[in-house]
Amino acid sequence: MGVFGLDGLNIALTVCIPMWPQRWLGGLFSELYTRHERGLFTLAEVATVAGSTMRARVAVSRLRKMGLIYVFSAAERKKQYFLGDPILLPYLATGRVRNLDLIRQSRYARLIGLFSVEVGERIQKLSRVEGSGWTGQELDWLDGHEIYTHISILPLSKEEATRFPPILLDILEDGIPVVDDGTFLDIKGRLQPRLAEAGAKRVFLSPNEWYWDLAPGLAAGEVYAV
Repeated sequence: MGVFGLDGLNIALTVCIPMWPQRWLGGLFSELYTRHERGLFTLAEVATVAGSTMRARVAVSRLRKMGLIYVFSAAERKKQYFLGDPILLPYLATGRVRNLDLIRQSRYARLIGLFSVEVGERIQKLSRVEGSGWTGQELDWLDGHEIYTHISILPLSKEEATRFPPILLDILEDGIPVVDDGTFLDIKGRLQPRLAEAGAKRVFLSPNEWYWDLAPGLAAGEVYAV
């Protein structure tokens, strides 16, 4: 259990995060972490701790919204779950990390860094993230469970981002900010109304292939700028 211990983890969950009024939920997470840590488990195993399948479903739903339990797979109608690291608790409690429940568990986000330094230094700073600390451990864990992924970086300055490079079209459409100082939402709030006014749309050729038609009503020879 590291520095928390069962009682300490339960207190952290029920005191540090005001969205959890019931101590039973913190106790359940603590017991699950004691038994499984980062290992995989099923709803039936949650039910053995919760006391019933219905209570287990409620607990899983609430913990997923808090970003502390994730769906690993759903093969043959049987979902496997794994727990988030308790080290996330201070970040979840203060709101510095949010929206984890909105991210599809099978998808992994692009890391966007907005810097004022030169592009080479930006790439260097972001590139260090993938192999460092908890990030490297998490990627190793995924690799060990046959999920082969990596962090994709987009090192823009704020000025470059406000010029709306084409890559931002997909990011603003699908992107869910997890850590944001307001810059991402500001850019999204300025670009999306312009795209909506022009009638811009994403046209799918297949589930994994598409293109953007930025101005469907544009006549031949007309120029349109985002």
